[in-house]
Amino acid sequence: MYLRTLTVLITLCMMQEVFMQMRIPERSDTAQSYNCQNDVSGFAFNLSALSGYWYEAARVPNQDVLQCLNVSVPANISTENELDLDLKYISTVNGQWQSTEEIVSFPWNTTTQNGVFDLNYESELLSVKVTYKMIITDYNRFALMCGYATVSPVPLFKLFTRERELDPQLKTQILDQIEKYAGDVSSQIFWTMQSPDKCNSGIRHGIPNGFILLTTLSLPSPATFCSSIVIDYPSSVLSSCGKVNEVQKLG
Repeated sequence: MYLRTLTVLITLCMMQEVFMQMRIPERSDTAQSYNCQNDVSGFAFNLSALSGYWYEAARVPNQDVLQCLNVSVPANISTENELDLDLKYISTVNGQWQSTEEIVSFPWNTTTQNGVFDLNYESELLSVKVTYKMIITDYNRFALMCGYATVSPVPLFKLFTRERELDPQLKTQILDQIEKYAGDVSSQIFWTMQSPDKCNSGIRHGIPNGFILLTTLSLPSPATFCSSIVIDYPSSVLSSCGKVNEVQKLG
């Protein structure tokens, strides 16, 4: 899928000074696919510098079951020695447009401190582990993450930015570079909507039992979850299959 080239190119578009220090290879038929599990080790990030609001700007795969995702990162860990991320988004599952807020917690262990975020799902039919890894961040503008799951070959990718919306010119430059170096990867990218007017129009129904878990793994129908892994659907769907671990729901 050439996601290694993709993530490097997006980083270079945002950090012009890096262009002078890195050599980007052209795509070739012999190029090997990027493997997040094997090629990315994460890094010890600065929690204080990373704290604040982040908006999801893009993701892979291209799946439109939510909008307006933003993540609030705390400057300090909780009294339970956990990193609590506050997620807000609009759920569009089943044609709805519903504001949702959740807390997702990670143990503040060596793994998390080094930018590797593990989520575990258990049911009577399967046990699934989803992992996201921090690739790079400049703390002030963007953060890049890749991910993978134990039961799905679908590669995961997320681009978070401090600003709600990408500059159109920058977005065009990123797409041009993706087409040049990564080919068909560009067709998989979903550029998210973060328009304040649109995002603030969600009808609140308290705090529903939904979760997004920093992911974009999804399959065509909620009914496929018990034989696959669907993470962009509400926990009401997942409850029929089993228990979700390491997730705190508000309310």
